[in-house]
Amino acid sequence: FCRVPKTRPRRPLATIRASLVRQVDRLGRACTRGHDLVLVDQAPFAYLGWLVERLAEAGFAGATLHVQARVDVLLAGMARFESALALARTHGMRLSPYLIGIESFSDQELRTLHKGTSAAQNERLLVELDRLAAAWPEALATEGWSFGFLLWTQADCSAGDKSRADKGEDKNRIKRFGSRFFSHDVTFSALCWPG
Repeated sequence: FCRVPKTRPRRPLATIRASLVRQVDRLGRACTRGHDLVLVDQAPFAYLGWLVERLAEAGFAGATLHVQARVDVLLAGMARFESALALARTHGMRLSPYLIGIESFSDQELRTLHKGTSAAQNERLLVELDRLAAAWPEALATEGWSFGFLLWTQADCSAGDKSRADKGEDKNRIKRFGSRFFSHDVTFSALCWPG
């Protein structure tokens, strides 16, 4: 369910920008003070810096723009994301990764869930976000981060195996990265679907 169609053509950048201009203008008229804005596009990096500047021009300085992306897409767009952070800092705005599904640190489980990413990519993203948080503290919003994670799946419950090696690795990595990325209330007990 997290596959991004590779065959669907993306709209031309000029078309996307024209649409965003209309949306930002409409948002500027409707909201006197925008604090949290959500960008719903799984691959926004070709225009993200431009959008930050447009939002600043429209009076959204001080706002946080939540940027949605898949792990692999965010990693591929990391240089553009960092450039957008520089612009956000210049304009008194902040960017925050939003709805990033780490899901697992098990390659087998990620394949089963059709996530299109790997455990190594998931870990690399968390390391990169730590780096960005240190480099861009005024521009990268980190409070409230809670990345999607599936500690127990239906397959785990069906198999009755609650102590798989990859679950141990998941626990170790969650503990390593801690509450910076995952909810404070992560529990390692299994909550399984009934029979």
